[in-house]
Amino acid sequence: VDRASGVAKISVAHDFSKETDVKSFSLEVEKKEEGTLAVVNLNAQLTDTKGNVKTLNKFNNKIKVDIPYTLKEGDDQEKITVMFVDNGKETNMTARYDSDSKVVTFYTEHFSKYVITNNTVNFKDVPQNHWAKANIEALAAKDIVMGRTSKDAFLPNENVTRAEFAKFITLAVNLIDSSATANFKDVVKTNSDYMYIASA
Repeated sequence: VDRASGVAKISVAHDFSKETDVKSFSLEVEKKEEGTLAVVNLNAQLTDTKGNVKTLNKFNNKIKVDIPYTLKEGDDQEKITVMFVDNGKETNMTARYDSDSKVVTFYTEHFSKYVITNNTVNFKDVPQNHWAKANIEALAAKDIVMGRTSKDAFLPNENVTRAEFAKFITLAVNLIDSSATANFKDVVKTNSDYMYIASA
């Protein structure tokens, strides 16, 4: 089901909620400017058959959110992303910007506060003339790739492990499944890449 509010378009599957006693759902979208940032608040409420109303914080599967956005001066369309903001902590939602439709798209399993931002990430070992600089920084802007030995050291000439590849590809195509399991004897659940390997 697609619902457009003029502020955002929200696409949900019929089973997006685990709730069974449902009379109606309401989805609320608010977009405002805070300084130079576009802030979007998404809220979902459920009314059960007895008339009780409750806020839905987590969904059964991912919801697609499309938000109209016009690039501002200094924005790089490859570095536009959306950050989920919770108690001062930001999580990159690996959003995509379509310059033709002027829309930012991301997928989420929860509604809350989101910020559209131009996320510039630089690495001290990727010089201006490096052939892959633009690609590396575009992926880093979405948190698909990160520094390896430190936040600002990418190590562009190092090999990529199979675990890293699984992480890159699942982040890039929004394939993360926190409930997925992997049956490899050399991949334990305490491994930092377990969720990505299991999802892949």
